[in-house]
Amino acid sequence: MGKILCVGDNDVVRAPALAVILGKQIRRSGNIAEVISAGFNTSKGDAVVPFRLRNSLARHRYSQLHHYTPRQLNEEILSSASIIFTMNAMQKRRLVDEGMSLEGKVFTLPEYATNGLSSDLEIESPNDYVLDTEQPWTNSSDEHNHCASIAGRLPLFMSRMYLHFALPGYIDARDKTGKNALYDSMVRKIERYASLAIPRLSDEEIIIERHARY
Repeated sequence: MGKILCVGDNDVVRAPALAVILGKQIRRSGNIAEVISAGFNTSKGDAVVPFRLRNSLARHRYSQLHHYTPRQLNEEILSSASIIFTMNAMQKRRLVDEGMSLEGKVFTLPEYATNGLSSDLEIESPNDYVLDTEQPWTNSSDEHNHCASIAGRLPLFMSRMYLHFALPGYIDARDKTGKNALYDSMVRKIERYASLAIPRLSDEEIIIERHARY
C-alpha cells in the first residue's frame, strides 16, 4: 500500500481538504492507501482549519477536520511518500529543487489527474481572493462545529436545509461575502480531479484493492 502526500503552504485549507476528499474517494472505489497532508510553514499553536472549509466539507458529506493539527513538512515525510501532490506549480518546483531525488513523484493534482493535458495546474485557495466586505458572524465557534457535525450525518438535501436555518450565512444564497461559494468551488474542483486521478493511482499500484492478497 502506497502513501499519498498532499502538500500545501500551511496545511490548513487546500492540502487537508485534498487528503480528506481523496481518501474518501479511494475508499469508495474499493481501494486503500494512506493519505496525509503537510505544509511548508505550519504554526501548530495558531493555525486553525477555517469554519467555512469545515462547513463546505460537511455539505459535501466529508469529514469536517475537527481537532485537526497541521503537520510540518520534513525530510522523513517526503522520503516515505509514494507520490506527492502539490497545490500549484510553484510548490512543485520548490520540492523538486530541494535536491532529494523527488523528480518523477511530485505533481500538481490537475497535472497528474489529466496526464499533463490540463493547462490548469492549480488548486486555488479561497484566501487568495480579496473581498470588499466581511459579514459579521454572530454564532460561536463551538456552535459552528456542532452544527457542521450534525449536518455531516444528514442526507445532502437535509444538511443544506439544516444549515440554512441553524447557521444563517453559511449557505451560498445567504453568503453576502461570497467566501462560502469560493470554498464550495474549491471542494468541487478537488473532487473532480481526485476522481480522475484514482484510475492512474490504481494502475501504478499506489492504491490497491481493499481485499487484494499478495
